[in-house]
Amino acid sequence: MRRIIRRLPIIILLLLLLTSCNVNDSSMYSVDNDKDTPIEFHINDENIGLTYLDFGEIYLMCESFLEEFYFATTGRETMNLEPYIDNANFKRYILQKIETGSKASINRVKKLNFGLKDIEWHLNESYAFIDMIASVKQDIGGFGELHQFIISNREGKLSISDWYSKSAGNASYLDGIVRGDISKIDDPNIWNDKEWVDDIFVIIAERQH
Repeated sequence: MRRIIRRLPIIILLLLLLTSCNVNDSSMYSVDNDKDTPIEFHINDENIGLTYLDFGEIYLMCESFLEEFYFATTGRETMNLEPYIDNANFKRYILQKIETGSKASINRVKKLNFGLKDIEWHLNESYAFIDMIASVKQDIGGFGELHQFIISNREGKLSISDWYSKSAGNASYLDGIVRGDISKIDDPNIWNDKEWVDDIFVIIAERQH
């Protein structure tokens, strides 16, 4: 397993967040190749709940998740979803997304860069919306993709409640086909909606035939 970037850039981003109400940072941050065993992502203070001080850990979680996802789609390693997601339906969908991406990704990933586009806080509902960009360099060429996350506080631990990719490459295109063109995800409980989930997997099953 690889380790994501050192926490210093995260602290710098946090300071920028606290000094500006409008986060719109287009700078890019590289990952390295020295990830330890999977870690848990905790909020800063369980007694208070999700706050702006959790930004660093939230960004770290999204970046770590994307790094593992991209390398999983090129078959370089499997992806452990346990540190990131607690919903069985959502885990099942992501495994399908990895499989779909791996069939299309014959070009190995060489380097990943991530940048924060925007963050919105929904503290009363105990979640944050994260908008990120990924730049993927491959053996031959590369591509960029946009990723949206909903990160929730689940009893003191951070959890990815939803994730949607706007693909410009070949790793994440299942979302556009199965879920349709979504401008912005906004429901942290969507993977608990049995009827909606069943419809998603019906579409995937029909597409495989």
